[in-house]
Amino acid sequence: EINDVKTYSLEQFVKLDVLPDRLALMYVYENDIRTKIIRNDRVLEGKTIDAIKTFRKDDVVRESRNERNKLEYWYGDYLYACGIQDIVTSSPQGQEKRRVFFINKVHYLQ
Repeated sequence: EINDVKTYSLEQFVKLDVLPDRLALMYVYENDIRTKIIRNDRVLEGKTIDAIKTFRKDDVVRESRNERNKLEYWYGDYLYACGIQDIVTSSPQGQEKRRVFFINKVHYLQ
């Protein structure tokens, strides 16, 4: 069950990593990569959530454009997450706001 995603286009949203003894379901929602592990008819691990990393440590994602964010297969065991984020960074001069395109290399550890 993946009930936090609504899409109005017919495309593969959840990416699969098929292993001999289990199945990993992965997708991007808001600013997170969400994963669920299934073996046979049981959910081994509930939904895990890993935040998409930003360029600077003090960046705060204010909004992530869900309709443009996606997770895609790349090569081997690697995927990539990409999309658009609205970032706010605090500095001594005040807050810096910017909209960025991000792309992150993702490796699912089996």
